Amino acid sequence: MKFRHLVFILPYFLFYQNSQADPIISLFIRPYPQAHITAQKIKKTGKIARHTIEGIADYQIPAGIFSTYAGYLNISDLDGQIVFPRKHTKPIIQLIITTRITPILMFEKTIHHWELVPGVPAQMYTFKRTFDEETKTFYWEVEPTKLPEDNIIPLSALIIFAKPRYFYIPTGITITDDSPNLILPTIYARKGIKITNNALYVFNLSHFFGQVYYRYKKQPKLYEVLVHD
Repeated sequence: MKFRHLVFILPYFLFYQNSQADPIISLFIRPYPQAHITAQKIKKTGKIARHTIEGIADYQIPAGIFSTYAGYLNISDLDGQIVFPRKHTKPIIQLIITTRITPILMFEKTIHHWELVPGVPAQMYTFKRTFDEETKTFYWEVEPTKLPEDNIIPLSALIIFAKPRYFYIPTGITITDDSPNLILPTIYARKGIKITNNALYVFNLSHFFGQVYYRYKKQPKLYEVLVHD
């Protein structure tokens, strides 16, 4: 079996499986339209040559792109969709695109936080859902954000494992609705993403992403939930 097939099969056994009852974070990755530019020469004096840009879509579906959020690891499906259970309350998400992150451990496989790797290209964007009182409309506002100086990745960050130059993130405002589910604006992937290389790197981190098991300890009038690997 080809390794590329394993990229699509293994996540279903190793990583997050969606629960319809929980609020989710959903993000679609679409192929980036390749710009084809043609120039029409105009001989009249004082006229500027006109350029027509025609979008020629790359119809390769951007599946097999790994990402992580809140301790979960997932992969974009055949529709280019990534889904995570929503684990923070504020409607703000940092999107980070990079090929490497470093786990900072508390003990054994328990991670305190993740950090960016110095010298490895990375880009960060902030997605903030806001309500406009005048129009009574919810919208996403997307803007580039400076990387943290201490390299500590925010707990609410969604990380995509890829080189930043292969992604286009539209900035500005996108209309949305009021929902416990955070449906982020679409982002776009360019040709050239090394899916196999990224997958091999992520598999090396997979032992940090395991099933969470619960134990219950009886206390007066309640049960205390204990979490362990």
